[in-house]
Amino acid sequence: MSNQKSRRPNGLGSAPRQLKDGRWRAELMVGSEATGARVRKYVYGRTRQECANKLKQTLADQQAGTLTTGRAPRFIDWVDYWLKNTPDSRIRPRTRREYASKIDNHVRHTSVARVRLDKLGPQHLEKIYQGMRDKGLSESTVTGCHRILARALKVAVQRKLIGVSPATQMDAPQQAPYRPQTISVADAKRLIAAAQADEEYGASWLVALVVGLRQGERLGLDEDDFDPTTGRLEVNRALFTMPWQHGCELGEDGGPSCGRKKGDRCPERRDGGTFTGPPKSEAGRRANFLPSPVAKALSAHIERQRAAREAAGAKWKGYTDQSGRKYNLIFSRANGAPLSGKQDWVLWRAFLDKAGVPAVRVHDARHTAATTLLALGVDPRIVMEMMGWSQQAMLQRYQHVLDEMKQDVATRIEGALFAPEEPAPDPEPSVVSLDAFRARKQA
Repeated sequence: MSNQKSRRPNGLGSAPRQLKDGRWRAELMVGSEATGARVRKYVYGRTRQECANKLKQTLADQQAGTLTTGRAPRFIDWVDYWLKNTPDSRIRPRTRREYASKIDNHVRHTSVARVRLDKLGPQHLEKIYQGMRDKGLSESTVTGCHRILARALKVAVQRKLIGVSPATQMDAPQQAPYRPQTISVADAKRLIAAAQADEEYGASWLVALVVGLRQGERLGLDEDDFDPTTGRLEVNRALFTMPWQHGCELGEDGGPSCGRKKGDRCPERRDGGTFTGPPKSEAGRRANFLPSPVAKALSAHIERQRAAREAAGAKWKGYTDQSGRKYNLIFSRANGAPLSGKQDWVLWRAFLDKAGVPAVRVHDARHTAATTLLALGVDPRIVMEMMGWSQQAMLQRYQHVLDEMKQDVATRIEGALFAPEEPAPDPEPSVVSLDAFRARKQA
């Protein structure tokens, strides 16, 4: 009879063994490193049974694909790593800076930031959000922060740093339903009339009000994107501005050593300027056909700009993007240089004031274009394509318009199927004499 102890089947881990400190430990091989070294997962218990139960749960997690390996980083360290190493195709540069600002302001200096990822729970996220509310921040700001952290935690699950994202184990913050602010029909007509009379920037406002391009898409239009013979306008890129950062070292007081408060005043400024990038989503790459008045105004604007470029000669600045590609921007400054979003906003406000229209955002022109298309009964799928929306949820923002369209459909159905039939006309009387026939003929 053999004295050898029976071996446990491969893949079930080791049997619990008692350590010198009285605890029980079991181990499970969960993979290997690039060098070939084995990666083991250890579980501990105060009793043999507790250790065996933890090993059983670890095996179940491994089979479910939710087992984590290695020492989990701190929450803030992981968020920083995710934000820094996610490619620009996933997070646009300007968005990356906005995310970094929110993390610095609302997460970095909280106690939750130092919690290990594998110890992070929904209660920790709720603590961050409640702290934001206590500071008087809006639910919209809280929701924006949650979306950032949820994205970072989703990637942590994909990398098997944690088994489940705490963001999926809680009710996400809910901001008030968004209802786009639009320009009234009367004001829109007033603005369109003013734009048609404005030879300098009028065509830009027509494109904003009628076609509904995003500000960056409109400012990034090149002359080659427009075909004057067909009125076809392509959206291939967006123009965006990045604020300048200080390039100097920190001084003894912790501030910039150059002594200037803003990064754009720093002699060694970096990472700022005007850039081109893809539209907001893949659906943002699109082509629309312009109504004839808009196409004519845009053609005339381009012809005037070409004449100004030829007259300026070497003084024409133009625009060359970060990759070295040169553009003839349709809507630019007087010397062909790109307009920043802030400069465009200043021009828009001046345009509204001159037209006698109350102040609204530039982006509200886009909402107006979308509302007009839906109110005209254009198929919502076509509206999505024309506006460059990638998500059906964007239509829900215009639910009030869709509801009005449904009410109109209900009225038309009622008229077609439930309206009483009109009575048949009375038959004409028979002709009984020649005089009567002549009288009828003359009537």
